[in-house]
Parts: sequence; C-alpha cells; structure tokens
Amino acid sequence: MKTTHLRFPNYFGVDSNGRNGDLLLYWDDSVNIQVMCSCPRFIFCKMGFSVTQGVFSDMYVMFLYGEPVVQYRSILWDKISNVILGCSPLLVIGDFNQVELHSDKLGGLVSIRGQADFTAWRIENCLVDIPFFGPRFTWMNGQQDENYIMERLDRAYATQDWFELFPSTSVLLVGLTWRFNHSPIIVRFLEQSKSRKRPYRVDNWCLQILEVVALVSTAWNTPVSGSSSYVLSRKLAAVRFAILNWVIQHRICYGINWSSIENELELASTSLSDSAAANTYQNLRSSHLQLISKQHGYWIQRVKTRKEILDGLPTRFLFNRVKQRSSKQRLLSLRTPAGNWLNDPTEIESEILSHFRSITGASHSSHVEYFQFTDAFLSELDIPSLSSAECSLLSTPFTEDDVLRALRGMDGSKSPGPDSITPRFYQVFWPQIGHLMSAAILQFLNTGIMLKE
Repeated sequence: MKTTHLRFPNYFGVDSNGRNGDLLLYWDDSVNIQVMCSCPRFIFCKMGFSVTQGVFSDMYVMFLYGEPVVQYRSILWDKISNVILGCSPLLVIGDFNQVELHSDKLGGLVSIRGQADFTAWRIENCLVDIPFFGPRFTWMNGQQDENYIMERLDRAYATQDWFELFPSTSVLLVGLTWRFNHSPIIVRFLEQSKSRKRPYRVDNWCLQILEVVALVSTAWNTPVSGSSSYVLSRKLAAVRFAILNWVIQHRICYGINWSSIENELELASTSLSDSAAANTYQNLRSSHLQLISKQHGYWIQRVKTRKEILDGLPTRFLFNRVKQRSSKQRLLSLRTPAGNWLNDPTEIESEILSHFRSITGASHSSHVEYFQFTDAFLSELDIPSLSSAECSLLSTPFTEDDVLRALRGMDGSKSPGPDSITPRFYQVFWPQIGHLMSAAILQFLNTGIMLKE
C-alpha cells in the first residue's frame, strides 16, 4: 500500500505474523503520538493533542487486534496487563476477537468461549465499555441461513480517569458494508452538538403477547454463571435485547382510526339477523378492542417518553451523563480575598470553611456550646420514640415477601431504572424471574454490596 495516498504525514506499522496481525497506525500533525510498545497484536502509544480548552498530554491509547485462537487469548490479556500497568488515563480500541455478553452475539454456539478470562482481565484493569451508537454487531461470517453469525467484536474500553478527562466519550459504529466483514468504529472524545436518540426502553403493551412471553422464557433460560446479581444483570440484558428485536418487527406504527372502527362496527350491527351474524359482530368487536388496547398502551408510553425527554430521561445514559457532568463540577482552584490562588484540596476546603464561619460568626467554641444547648433543650421535650420491639422489627433482615410487596405497590407504567425496564415487566414475569431477582436484591439489602456495573 502506498501510504502517500492516505494523506497522513505520520504512520507506524507492525508486520504481520503469517496471514494475520498486520497493523498500521496513521495520524496527522494535530496529534502527538509516541509509540511505547508494539507487537503483531497491538500498538501501545502515549498521545497528546491540543483543543480549544487547552492541551491534553500523558494519555495512553492501545490499538488492538485480538488473538483469533481462543486458547492463546489469556496469554495476550496477561501481556497487555503488564504493558498498561500504571498507565492512566487509558483507552483500548480495536478488534478484540472476543464477545463478552450474550446480547452481543447472534447465531452460532450459545456458550461464549473465553468470556470468563476476558471479563476478569477487563475488571482487573478497571476498563469500562464506552457507550456506543449505531448497529450493535460489527462482524459477520458471511454465511446464510442457520450458519450465519454476527458479533460485536470491535469495541473500545477506557479507565475512569479517561472519562473524567473526556466525560462525553462515545463510540460510533458505522455499520457493516458489502466490502468488509468488519464495521469501522469511531471514538468521539468531545461533546457532540447533534441530538441523540433515546435508547430503547421495554414496551409494556407487548409483554403479554404469546410470542414475547416465549422470547422472554428463552432468553431467561440462557445459562449464565456467576453471582446472583451478575446473572440477573446479564439475563435482563438478554431479555431486553430479545424484546427490542421483536418490537422493531411488530411495532404498531399508526394511531387509532376511530372513524374507521365506528363505521365498520355500525355496518356489521345493521345486519344482525341471526346467531351467526351476532357471533361475527362480537368477534369483530373483540378484535377491535384488543387492537385499541395495544395501540392505546403503545402511544400512552410514547407520550410519557416525550415528557421524560424534557424532564430528564431515566436510563443508564442519563445516569452516566449525570456522573460525567458532576466530574466537570470539581473545584480545582480557588482565589483568596488576598488574591492568592489555592490548588491543594485541603487548603481549598479550609478556606471555604473559614469564609462561612466568618460570616455566621460561629467559632469552634460557640459551635460546641450550640449543640450542648440543643441537646439539653430536646431532652426536655416529650418526643415520641421507637420502642424496643419497633427497633427490633427495623433490624429484621429483608425477605422475598418484602421484595414482592414493594414491587406490587409500584405503578407498572412508572419510569424505568438504568436497565430501561419498567416495573410492569417485573410484575408480569415475576413467577419466572422472581426467585433470581429476589436473591440479587436481598444480597444487596442484607450485605450492602452491589456490582459496579
């Protein structure tokens, strides 16, 4: 290949080992790239570039081509761990040749070979999957019928330090084309001006349709190993993806045509001359009622969704955005009344406390005296308190009945949580999912431990 045709003044390459592993990295003069380490599987760089807000330096990026042979992947993961040790903020991008979640795979074997080793490696190195936009699958095997396989192999991961530096980092998947069996991926660091579509949320109107019930049962019975919280999160992701695929194919796209329904029923009612005609009318009316019920539920949820877009969409992306926005609100420096700049967090905290103490006139001694007076005053009041039996009741461990009682008390159409699944889903499928869901919830309530993801 003639590199001059690509119009990049800088490039670095690693020769292939046989037919696989040829890596080429190009960059222009706006980016400062220093190659730290390379091999046929990756190129590890220190990167710096300037933007309007300033100059960012000492960032690390690894461009990866994963090991195609399953039994050798753990060797590659260990090698990468040694290379990136102590390097942060870090971005790892490329073709990992490894599927992590069942929702990232369509066709082929149900089990995912190498999944456990990869997940352990990712968690050990504190790497978080960067949110992506576009088609889910980035690779296909080119086969047809029952032999086709589609997977999301091309991804990007980053450390928490990277997200603190670039809170709006996202991945754009361009999509598969007829020329290649891999999809190009684009990592965007800075805030995008374009509005983004709302991520999918489970639709209540379809939850009791037999096809959807069967899809949920199949997805829920997919074998997953791990703690109850991990198994629950993976199975909910599989269920959500299965329902999404069904809804895309069967979504009701039109509003309720009341005039058409009234005219059709009125015409049928004028010919009610025998039991057969009455049965025909009743069946027609029942079918219309079912259709109206589904369409009404569909559009009620759509209207509520539009309101949520204005008020704040309760999905995992909202929580990520809130977390990313909060990282921008850190107080890094403070100027004192004397004109001196403070950068040390302890000094900044001390200066702020001194400022408000000077305003309120609350010295340390008067602060202590105030609380002593308050305690003495409250002790003279006849304030109701909990009995020992009530305190014992509050200390009783939570049970599965408590979880079910709380769920039944929820409005099924209320806003979903970070998993984009409404309470109605859990209410409908509780007989099937209740045991695992209760185990995960009770594990958190009784131990205070929750998965990071």
